Amino acid sequence: MLKLHLLFANLKRIYAVLPPALQRRIWGLFVIMTLLGMTELASIMALTGFFTILNAPAQFAASPYAQAFLQLVPTAESVFADYRRLILWACLLPIGLIVGKNVFSALVAWRAAMLGEAVAAHVGTNIMERFLYMPYSWHLSAQSSQALTCMQWRFNLGQMLLQLLTAYSNLITVALLFAGLTVYAPGVTLCAVAFMLTVSWGIYSLLRRRIDHAASAAAEAQREENAASMTAIGGVRELIIYQQQPAFLAAIEQNVRAGMKPRSFLGLSPAVPTWVLESSGFLLIWLAIFLLIHIQDATLPVITATVALLTLTAWRVLPSLNRVVGATVNIRGLQSTALPCLDYFEQLRAATPETVPVPAPDFRIRKEIVFEHVSYRYPGAERDALTDINCRIPLGTTLGLVGRSGAGKSTFINILSGLLEPTAGRLLVDGKAMSSKELAAYRKQVGYVPQSPYLLAGTVARNVAFSDWGKPPDNERVRRACREAAIDFLGPDCMDIDRPITAGGSGLSGGQMQRVSIARALYVNPALLIFDEATSALDQASESVVQEAVARNKGKRTSVIAAHRLSTLEVCDTVLWLEGGICRLKGDAARVLPEYVAYMEHTHAQ
Repeated sequence: MLKLHLLFANLKRIYAVLPPALQRRIWGLFVIMTLLGMTELASIMALTGFFTILNAPAQFAASPYAQAFLQLVPTAESVFADYRRLILWACLLPIGLIVGKNVFSALVAWRAAMLGEAVAAHVGTNIMERFLYMPYSWHLSAQSSQALTCMQWRFNLGQMLLQLLTAYSNLITVALLFAGLTVYAPGVTLCAVAFMLTVSWGIYSLLRRRIDHAASAAAEAQREENAASMTAIGGVRELIIYQQQPAFLAAIEQNVRAGMKPRSFLGLSPAVPTWVLESSGFLLIWLAIFLLIHIQDATLPVITATVALLTLTAWRVLPSLNRVVGATVNIRGLQSTALPCLDYFEQLRAATPETVPVPAPDFRIRKEIVFEHVSYRYPGAERDALTDINCRIPLGTTLGLVGRSGAGKSTFINILSGLLEPTAGRLLVDGKAMSSKELAAYRKQVGYVPQSPYLLAGTVARNVAFSDWGKPPDNERVRRACREAAIDFLGPDCMDIDRPITAGGSGLSGGQMQRVSIARALYVNPALLIFDEATSALDQASESVVQEAVARNKGKRTSVIAAHRLSTLEVCDTVLWLEGGICRLKGDAARVLPEYVAYMEHTHAQ
């Protein structure tokens, strides 16, 4: 017997994560599968009857079945009188049933394929929905990085469901065919069933461990190949400088070769059951004749009729058994990627995504933003990233954040931008904590300039209007933001906003990329403008881009700047020095920055 728990357990898990509409489609498909099996059985019985009529029409015309039919349809007596016409009309029944069987087969195949695609779409959409709506703290965990891989593997999950349904459809057909044959010849049928199941189980047992090993090896080779390829693409500049082309090419070629043999085996393995079962099927006919002669001492007409029925049944059973074993083999090959995708989806379903409320329409930052005894500890961390921070940021002022890596600057900015909620203390706007609707409105008033801007493939306009992604850019707003960011490569008055940009901004200097990022932040006309280490990757000439943007917005917007380069912070009204998550010193730039420089020099001297 095939390892049926593989079919039952996997289908049960997939069924459990589906919405009611898709669950109903699965049940509907099982109904059609049952009808298909019944039609298969009826067509076999009809063909057997037709061959009986073809061989002995007179004997059939005198049989009780024919007499009962004539009592129901007396007008058919003329047909029974002419055996040629009897054969002609008798042929129509198996033809009609075979046509019906093929219609049901096509319907099952189509609905199963569409259901597999629908499940892949459902899983992919829900993974992305939860990815987009999970709290920002979740995105800092390892789970977030798995989303893209599982989005790609969702198609394998859909294919695994398709293979499961293929196996079930053919199992139902096989069961009904053997049930019909058992009624006619129970002894021969039971032996045939035992023989075919033994052969099928033997094939599966021989293949499954090899398939599991090949699937794991192929998946590992693919992962290593992708890792080497992505590293080469991302680090191509250093790769060329350090002349590492041979090493990367060798690693990629090694993993390509490592995956060739297991992938070839996975491609070949579904055909193996067909070869074995086809040979076994003809052996089964010989075995049936042997049993009829030596065990049942059957007459020649009985042997002929039984073998004809068995041959017709085998004609339909063997392909179905082939498909069952082949589908099971395919399932083993797909499990290495489909089940991790299902595991990930089940974990996401257990998590609670954020809901994004409608922003409060009248919310404005009118006076100040205040950190009141704010502390934050990341999930699983042993100590706070920020501890008891008190800071007041009046509207229109500029706050600088200074400190070594790991001091808590990024955590401060994540709380300030509304991405993280303090684990202790409160973030206040104009003296009060924000409701969920006010927080949504607050976030829309934040402009954010990161250390490494993400530029997508498209035009300058599409990149600047990223906050309205999916909608046509407001060209006038784009030009206004570009002028305010002093973008100098778009022609007079920044008219060339449809200039194309490649993914990652290839061809633009660091300063030009940062200007696009600043324009993106200004496109939303923010009340709060945040520069998160925006100068750390720039040379001194490009650093002036951020300094100019800060100077232009001074007094017009509230600005917060986190930076290692102290020259960027000299224009700030207040500087907050963070050390180990605590506030070491806060005051005007002229007081804090010299003390920070002295502290760093003393630290390096030790």
